[in-house]
Order: sequence, then C-alpha cells, then structure tokens
Amino acid sequence: MSAAKHTPGPWRLDAHNNVMHKDGLVAFPCISGGFPQEANARLIAAAPELLEALQVLMEKCIDPKEFRYLKAGIGTRAPKGKALLAALAAIAKATGEAA
Repeated sequence: MSAAKHTPGPWRLDAHNNVMHKDGLVAFPCISGGFPQEANARLIAAAPELLEALQVLMEKCIDPKEFRYLKAGIGTRAPKGKALLAALAAIAKATGEAA
C-alpha cells in the first residue's frame, strides 16, 4: 500500500498561523496543551522545502557506495553514518516509504 502524495509546496502561513497552499488550507495547528502554535506552523509550512532539500542532498552529495555500506550495517556508528541513517529515516517517514 503506497502513501498518498503530499500537497506540493510552497506552503505559507496566513494571519492566523494556518498553513496554506495556493489552492487552500493544508493544516491548522491549534493551540492546545501550551504547544507553540506559530513555531509549529512555521515548521509545517517549511516541510515541503525541507524534504526536497534533504532528498537533493542525499541524491547529489552522497557517494552511492556509502549507501551500500549503510545497508550492510557498516559505518552506522560514525557521526556521518548516523546522520545519513537519520536522513534516510526522515525521508521515509515523510514519504511513507520503507527506510
């Protein structure tokens, strides 16, 4: 089962911290439990650009050999290996794919 694609960016905030797309509402972070609505809304609004930037970095800046090593469990404790694994996990979480 594949996950639905997200609404494409760019997203922006309106005057009430609702996350908007040119075609309408994407999300409305509500105030509850003292969570910082504006900060959460900014993070949500940046999500499409953050995902795209991370995907480009992984595609253009990482040697494919490193991916093979990570998949084999080699180098996963080094700082760079941990960062690459975290990036792969974040992309998978955002896209609904397996890491």
